[in-house]
Amino acid sequence: MKASALTPQDYVGLLPLVLARRYQSPFAVKKLNEILSEIEQACDPDYMVGETGLLLLSGVTDYPLPAAVRHIKGLYAVPPGDVIPDRNHSIGHIIMGSKVRLDAVISLSEDEDITGTVPASPPSDLTKVYDTTAGKLDSALEDDALAGRLVRVTHAGGAVEYRILKGNTPDDHTADINGALDAQAAAGEAYLITANFLIIEHQRYLTRVTTSTYQSAALDVPQDFENLVQAGLTYKYNLQADSLSKETRKWEEEYATLMNNYKVDTTKIRGTSIRNIPRSMPSIS
Repeated sequence: MKASALTPQDYVGLLPLVLARRYQSPFAVKKLNEILSEIEQACDPDYMVGETGLLLLSGVTDYPLPAAVRHIKGLYAVPPGDVIPDRNHSIGHIIMGSKVRLDAVISLSEDEDITGTVPASPPSDLTKVYDTTAGKLDSALEDDALAGRLVRVTHAGGAVEYRILKGNTPDDHTADINGALDAQAAAGEAYLITANFLIIEHQRYLTRVTTSTYQSAALDVPQDFENLVQAGLTYKYNLQADSLSKETRKWEEEYATLMNNYKVDTTKIRGTSIRNIPRSMPSIS
């Protein structure tokens, strides 16, 4: 399912002008986060799934849960040189409050991590991380030596993405991603490449809006949910302006109807029973 490209500011820009001008951006941030929370509560949590990298440390079994993780569905290694987690062998673990404890210490690879910063004028490509710094992604490595390793890209706005590498191309100074980033690894942004990691498959939280992402980052919903978000925001603005107006009641009903439709859409009827077989909303972050 394709992700929405609309930013929080875009949603506010679609409101009637008299409403959009009435309240400042912190109000919009608060109300959009309320809507994201309401979507999480209404939709089957198995609909919102994701994968996140867990960076391993020597001798360590206890790790903080990443912020996006709502519930761990499985914890998997990626075999050396592969690009897909080994889902036939889940790593034993337990959840202890805000951390995950592995059942055993995992032996680490001796391959050294690669850390760097993307230089000026990188190629416009979502499937590559680029670095011309000597000794990083150049002929110091053999072709495809990085296949099966994890890359973490930290964007300027603070967003972090994890991806598995399918290889590397020394002549082009690139690490080649098995898929695509949500946003290009841009000049000045940091990256880390490591062989010591696990993949967390999890039910995820929707990324909340902040004042720093209000104008620049797309709201973390699929395109299919854009009309639901817009109805919810219109309702909440009208509610704040006049809780008893006809417009408020109209948009309250519209928001509730759309929310119920998407709630139903995350299940699939088979025979005479309803089973939770959702169309997933994937993300690896």
